[in-house]
Amino acid sequence: MDTVEKVLRDIELLDKDFRANGISDAYKKKWNVVTNVGPWTIGLETVDLLRTLIGKYRPKNIVEIGTSVGYSTIIMAKAASKFSAKVTSIELEEYKYKEARENLAKTSLENVELVHDDASEVLKTWNEPIDFFFLDGNKRGYLTQFQLAEPYFSDDVIIIADNVNDMRKQVQDFLDYMQSHANYMVEVLEIDHGVLLAKKYLSPT
Repeated sequence: MDTVEKVLRDIELLDKDFRANGISDAYKKKWNVVTNVGPWTIGLETVDLLRTLIGKYRPKNIVEIGTSVGYSTIIMAKAASKFSAKVTSIELEEYKYKEARENLAKTSLENVELVHDDASEVLKTWNEPIDFFFLDGNKRGYLTQFQLAEPYFSDDVIIIADNVNDMRKQVQDFLDYMQSHANYMVEVLEIDHGVLLAKKYLSPT
C-alpha cells in the first residue's frame, strides 16, 4: 500500500468509527467542537466515478467545493497527477481545512491548492477555466456556487454534485435549475448518496 492509499484508508476508518460511535473526545478537543461532526467521506462508488471520469477526460483544472478532511481531494489529485492537472479545493470550516492540510502533507502530492474561505466569495473573483467541478459543500449553496462558477466552465466541463438524493430538499433548487437548463446533459446516478453528473451540450460545428 503506497502512502496515498494508506492516508485514504486511515480516513475511511476514521469516518467509519465516527459514523458508528460519534466523534471521540480526542477529536472534540483537536477540532474544538462539541457537536457530532465527522469526515463524512464520499461513498466508494463515487470514488470510482471520480477516478474514472478524471482518467477519461483528463481535466486540467479541477475545482472542489467542500474539502472536508481531504479524502475526495486526495483521490482526485492522485488521479490528476498522471497528467499534471491541478486541484483547487475550498473549505469554510477551519478544523476541516487544517485536518485536510495534515492529511495532504502525509502524501507526496503537489498538485493541490487548499483554500480556507467561503466558496461563494472565492468564486466571485475566480478568473481561471474550470474543466471539472465537484460540489460537495453546503448543500443549500449548490445553486449559487454553480452559477458563480458557470462563466468559467470549459466546453468539456464535467460537473459532479454529491448528496442529491439523501439531501434532496436542500438541493432541490439546484436540481430544478440543472434539469431545466437546455445547455446541459444531466443524469442523476443512483449510487451512494445520489450523484448528479452533467456535461455541456455542444453545438455542431
